[in-house]
This record gives sequence, structure tokens and C-alpha cells, in this order.
Amino acid sequence: MKEQSYKMTASTISPIFIGGTGRSGTTILSKILSKHSEVYSFDQELRFLTDPDGLISLKHSLVDHWSFFHGDMAIERFKSLMSNLKLRYVGKYPNHGLSEHTSNTFYDQWIDSYISSLIEYQSNHAWAGKVNLIQKGFLKLINPSEKPFLINKSYYCSPHTEELFIQKTQSFMNDLYNQISKTNKKKVIVEHTPSNLVHLDFLIKILPSLKLIHIHRDPRDIIASYKTKDWGSNDVLQNAKWIQDVLYRWESIKKDIPNTFYLEIAFEQLIRDPEKEIRRICKYINIPFEKSLLNIDLSKHNIGRWENCFSESEKNKLNAQFAKLITKNGINEIY
Repeated sequence: MKEQSYKMTASTISPIFIGGTGRSGTTILSKILSKHSEVYSFDQELRFLTDPDGLISLKHSLVDHWSFFHGDMAIERFKSLMSNLKLRYVGKYPNHGLSEHTSNTFYDQWIDSYISSLIEYQSNHAWAGKVNLIQKGFLKLINPSEKPFLINKSYYCSPHTEELFIQKTQSFMNDLYNQISKTNKKKVIVEHTPSNLVHLDFLIKILPSLKLIHIHRDPRDIIASYKTKDWGSNDVLQNAKWIQDVLYRWESIKKDIPNTFYLEIAFEQLIRDPEKEIRRICKYINIPFEKSLLNIDLSKHNIGRWENCFSESEKNKLNAQFAKLITKNGINEIY
């Protein structure tokens, strides 16, 4: 069994994750930290950590809700996701090119090695999720020995304990971080997918030395910014519900996480006193402050943008929706 022979890759890299609601300052903070001499910052999000069909989906299928069928489809979808993320302008994630951070050769070997560690074997099975109606018709007409020519191979994964799955996934992530560290000669690596915030409990398990920076912002300005994006709703209150649920989910998760794993900063304070806030971040992630961190234009911050974007009726609804959150984050004191 692979469970008995599996060995984990170690790492001495410091993984820094930035999280938020989206449009809360995660990207700008990543760009600031990228100016540090000891920091490597991904210029795009590592979507496979928290997106559907990524590592969380694999855990659900191999640990929490295992079956032959769940395992097979989880591997198929994970392979497809990682293929889409490999190169820019290809697949469903056109702005992502993760292999640029390593190399195409490393990337392919890295994925193949991880998948190999998860599966027991491949075989030909014409189960419902693998064949369409036309294939079904042909399968009824031919000799069973010819089936391999008509259907794709299926992946068989034995049920994993959470401990074993986490061990393999830690090694998978350590391989990536070690390669990036070696290539770029950096020991601190920053990643800024907003949804890191609501999956910190999972991320800690696969990267137990990580630190997360939660950058939050007046939710009314976030919703104003959503209006400029094609992935946001056109309905103000629908966006408000989305933001509210993210922040409430975070409040629920962090109750069970030691506060050594995260630092919370306000976008507005970062804009108003960048040196003070950046020094606080440097202290938290254990790197010396460098003046180069201040060499970034923060003038296009759009603080208070919401006041000119919404009708009076919409403003009143948003103020009522976010009354508790705005007070909690101290935003009333800012405005």
C-alpha cells in the first residue's frame, strides 16, 4: 500500500497568504510586498488551493465522501483544473500561467507525481459518468475485450484518512514552494487569493507554517467596485449578501484558530499611513522593513467611492445591511 511507503517532502519556506472579500486590497498588498528583497509574490492567484475541483474538492472526495466514482471524477477534474492553470491565455483561466513560476517540465512532473501518490491504479470502467449514449450503444454491440478502445481509463483511489491526505498534500505544496524558492532565491512567498480567508482552517493543515493577512475594507466601497466587474452581480443587495456572508464566515472560522496565524489590517489605514501599516506587516511576517516597500502609487484608492455610486435608497439599504460590520471594523471612525 502507498500509505506505508509514502514520505513527505520538507520545507523551510515561509508561506504568506493574503485574503479578503475581493476588491478589498489583496492585489495591491501583494504588489507592495513583492518589492521586498526577501519576498517572492505570485502575480496571479493560486486558484487550485480553494477553487472548485482543487485541493478542497479532492479532500471531500477521497476523505470525507469517498467512493470509487467520487475519487475518479475528482482526479479528472483536478487534472483539468491544473491544465487550465498551466499556461496563460489557454483554458478557463486565461490570465493564469502557473508554470511560468517554475518551468513546464517541473510543472508536469509535479502534477503527475501528486496524482500518482493519490491513485492505486487505472482501469477501464463504463460507469454512467464516463460514457455517453452513443458509447453505451457501441459497448452493447462489441466484444467486452474491445472496451478499452471506447472508454477512457478511470482512476481508482482508495479511501484516504485525513492524516494521509494532508501528508501527501503538504509534500505537494512543499515541492512547489521549494522549486520557486530555489529558482528565485527567496524564502518568503506571498499568495493573494481572496478566498484564502474563508479556507484558512484547511490551508493551515497543508501549510502549517503559513501566516495570513486579512485586508478588509468598507464593504460599501467593495460593492461599488463590484459594479465595474463582470463577475459581480448587477444587484446591489445581492453583492451585499455575498460580502456579508464572507465576513461572517471568517468571523466564525477564526474563533477556532490561534491569532498567531493571522493579522488583520484595514485598507483605509494602509492608504492613510502606509509606512506604519507596512512596518506592522513586516514585523508579523518576520522580515525587516525596507524603504522600497513604499515605492508604489496608492493614489487611486477610491476610498469613499460608494457615496457617489448609489442612490439614496441604496445607500440606506447598504448602511442597514452592514451596520454591525462597519462598526466592528471601525469604519465609522474613519468617515
